Parts: sequence; C-alpha cells; structure tokens
Amino acid sequence: MCVSARSETATPPAAVSDTSASGSIKRYYDNAGLGRQDGDAIDQLNAFMTKQAHKVWSPDNEDYKVYEMVRQGHVVFKRRSMPLLYFYWATILVGLLRTPSLLFLAGALASTYVYMELYSAVLHIVLDNPAFIKVPGLDQPVFEFLAHHILPVEIAQRRYRDICGDLNVIVGLIFAINLLLFDWMKDGRVMCVVAAGGAMAYLGQFAHRQAHMPPSKVSPFARALQDAGLLVSPHLHRAHHRTYDRGFAILGGWSEGLITTLYHHVVPSQYVWLALFAVMTVFGLAGVVKIYIPAYDAFVAFAQ
Repeated sequence: MCVSARSETATPPAAVSDTSASGSIKRYYDNAGLGRQDGDAIDQLNAFMTKQAHKVWSPDNEDYKVYEMVRQGHVVFKRRSMPLLYFYWATILVGLLRTPSLLFLAGALASTYVYMELYSAVLHIVLDNPAFIKVPGLDQPVFEFLAHHILPVEIAQRRYRDICGDLNVIVGLIFAINLLLFDWMKDGRVMCVVAAGGAMAYLGQFAHRQAHMPPSKVSPFARALQDAGLLVSPHLHRAHHRTYDRGFAILGGWSEGLITTLYHHVVPSQYVWLALFAVMTVFGLAGVVKIYIPAYDAFVAFAQ
C-alpha cells in the first residue's frame, strides 16, 4: 500500500512557529501568510526548499529523498509555458462551443466531472508514493507532490495559472491521444467531451488550491461550490495532509469513501494503482467519449 506517512515540520515563509502536527495544519491553511502572489513566489518557494535541504542530511528523515534531489540541483517549483497553457484553454473553449446543444454540454460536463473526480484520486495515490520517484516520466511529478507535503502553502502562494501550468504535459498527452483515437478536431461532439474533460482538470486545480486557502482568502464562488459538495472541502483535504492515507480526490471529494475503502481493503498493491493510473491516462477520457455520446443519443431518442 502506498502510504506516505510524513510530518509537516518545515516552517514556510511568513508562517507562525507552531511545529506540532495540529499546529502545522493550522499554520499552513488558516494562518499562512500568502505574501506576493506573483511570479516571485516561485523563486521564494524554491529558495526556501534549498535552505531546508541544507538542514536535512539524515537518510532516516522521511523527506530525505526530496531534499537530496534539491541538493542535486532539481528544481521543485517550475515556471511552465504560459503560451502553451493559453493554447490549451483556447482549445477547450472552442471545443465547448462546438456542442450541438446546451443539454449535450451539460451532460458532457457532468460525465467528465465524475470521471475526473476518480482520475484525480488515482493520480494522487500514485504521485504521493515515494517509491515511484524513479519511474521515468513520473520523477518530476512525484517530486513535486512530495514537496507539496513538506510545504503545502506553496499552492496558495503560486498564481492559479502557474498551478494550471503544472498540467501542461499530461493535458497535452491526453489531448494528443484522443486526437489520434477520434480525430476530434473534425467531430464537434467528441471535441466537446474532450474539452469538458480538460475543463474539469483545471477545475480540479482550482479546487485543490482553494482547499489550501485561509478561510478569508477563499473566493465566494469556491465557497459556494465547497458548501454544495462540488469542490473538495478544506476539512477533508486537511485530513489528507495529516495522514496521507485518505482524502485523495482533489476535485469534489465525494468519492472519499469509495477510494479510501479500495485503497485500504481492496487494492493493496501500489503497482496495481500505477497500472490503473496508466490505463486511465491513456484510455480514460476516450472511454467517457465512447460511453457518453451513445448514451446521450439513446436518451434523446427515448425522450422524443
């Protein structure tokens, strides 16, 4: 089972000094000084991680792997390509506008929301696992997820578009796979569903970031969706940062019971989760397309 039992002992910039487990949770989420939310935050966060890395030298430290990579020159928080991100956003907008009807669009958004809730949990389980930090292609994502455990406030300090930029590679991969499978640029309905999946991925980044915001900084829109159970609640996500063996879904959080039961009692092998992540990355959204469009057609035919 890929449980990463870690303690939050690092003191982030502008944070209070309480280092107890409960104190660190309060520090990172309720009283965290957000500082400047601009590009400079990335440099500040990387400087903090470098400083911490030169204080931790014992291989027995649970964060040793992360700090060792920092000392070797690996950069935790990177500036991703904003033009590429904006291209993805434009593609998503065009795809959503190609919907044949508002009903089709609503169904596409609902279907991909459910799928992305489950996919986000599987992704989280895999990328939280230090054992996968040497897997080609997963090294940087796992590195970043483990660093997020050390410094959870980073996601609130970085700009939202920087958080979305973290998905540049995986969004591009999923878009490319579905382009090859469906040639979705020519099929408006397929493009709409794929675009809805992309929109849900970025909604997941928004949900995760808002779950880390101090209450006074949570946007009214996010708070309304959190209260409605559509975005993961700060309470549930804080629980994840206490034990790292629950609260994996970072979109809505409503799959918590199912995912935690599977994680602890049904699927004990970390390699099964890795395989599931690979299959869902390659075929998951395509599966939504293949299921949703015929189901929509059947519903419309039945309703007529």
